[in-house]
Parts: sequence; C-alpha cells; structure tokens
Amino acid sequence: MGLVITEKENNLIQYVDDNGDRIGLNNSGVLVPKSYADEYRIAEGDSIGIKFTAPEFANKTVDMKVLHISTQYSNPSFYITPSYLMSFGIDYNPTSLLVEADSTTVLTNIRTYFEQDQQVETVADKSDLKRSAVYMLKQNSFVFILFIISAVVLSFGTIYTISSINIYERNRELATLKVLGYPRNKINRLIFFENMILTTFAVVVALPIGAYLYKLAVNAMASAHQQIPDQVNLVVIVISVSTAFTLTILSNLLIRRKVTQINMIESLKSTE
Repeated sequence: MGLVITEKENNLIQYVDDNGDRIGLNNSGVLVPKSYADEYRIAEGDSIGIKFTAPEFANKTVDMKVLHISTQYSNPSFYITPSYLMSFGIDYNPTSLLVEADSTTVLTNIRTYFEQDQQVETVADKSDLKRSAVYMLKQNSFVFILFIISAVVLSFGTIYTISSINIYERNRELATLKVLGYPRNKINRLIFFENMILTTFAVVVALPIGAYLYKLAVNAMASAHQQIPDQVNLVVIVISVSTAFTLTILSNLLIRRKVTQINMIESLKSTE
C-alpha cells in the first residue's frame, strides 16, 4: 500500500470519514484508509509502524500516530504531510505530480507533454480513475445481482406457497362463506388483506436482519486493498419494501383462481 505525501493545504485532494464528513490533514499524524483500519483493527489515536522499503531508506521503520480514518473505495493509500515526515528525520523526493486543468484542451496538452517525457511512467486523469472505480464495481456486481434475483424468486415462491397452503387448509371456511352468499370479490379481498398484514409483519422483522446480513457479506468480500460501502440508504430500503408488497399483490392475483375452483359440496363434507 502506498504512502502519499502532500501539503495539508492541497485543495485537489479531499478526505472524508465513514459518514461522508470532510476531514483534514495536519502535521501531527497519518490518514489511514478505512479498509486497512478494518482489516487490522486500527482506531484513531493508535500508533502504527510504517516501513520504507525504498533502497535509500534502508527499510527504516517509524511509528506514526493515526490522525483520522479515511474512506477510500479505490486505490487506498496513507496520507501525511512533508513536515510530519521530516519530523522523523526522513527527507523525500516527489515521484508524482497532481495538477488541475481548466479545460479539456488544456488537459489534452498536459497529457501529451508528459507522455512524451521518457522519465514519466504513467499519466492518469479523472476518466482513468472513473474507469478503475467502474471496474471495481463490476467485479462485485454479479454477486449482488445474484443475491437480489435469488431473494426475489425465494420471496415470491414463499408468499405464493404460504397463500396456497392457507387456502387449502381453509377450504371448509371459504366454502361456508360462499354458501352464506359472500361475493367472490369479498372473499378475495379478505385473503388479500390477510396476506398484506403478514407481509407488513415480515418487512418489520426482515429489515434489521437484512441490514445485518448485508454487513456480514460486505465484510466477507472486503479486504485491506478494497473498501465496499456498508451502509444501506433509504432509497434501497424503500425499493426493497415496495418489491415485497408488489410480490404479495402478484401472488394474490395468481391465487384468485384457486378460490374460484373451491368445490363447496366436497369442502363441506365431514372429515370424520
């Protein structure tokens, strides 16, 4: 994992914590990526040993104070200021340059200039970083899509099966309602409201359990070199709840035929 040395007044690099709030860099500590902190259980205020493997540093190791835990989803790095590094008696020569371009034309000229210099190894801009982030998301998207499809199929199958069993076990009751003159639509409405109440109860119970299982899955796939968002926002919750009720409505529409096919004479026969 790399170490980035930059001035604290650098406005081109922004640091945020786990809640998305801005954090600053100063001369009293190092910013540690959250993926690394989670992997090795590091907290703010701890001291960590950083080893400089470059030949000119002769594998020197220094203990640095953890200033903040920084959220970094792609290419995580440690961040310190030159002054803090020099407080350990270590001098350095910059190996990278971060510049800001006012327009696309200026950016093209800058890339062309540096790409022609044989001493420059790599030139990257925001579009390159965006492609790297998209690639990281695609690596994990298949797993999450598979989870979503499996959850939808399983939910629909469960709701439909429970509704079918409910109708089968209540054949006598439903047949009695038919004999007493209850309209078919009223019987369907009764079953519909019962299923909606069950779905509401299931949603209330499933939301905290689902959030917990999601965090477990994220922790299992995350590593020191990759951080995955572990927070479930309100939009995702609303979509999940809406999907659950939509599946319930669809299931109710499919079991209407079962209510229509109830044989009143056979159902009312004594089972003794």
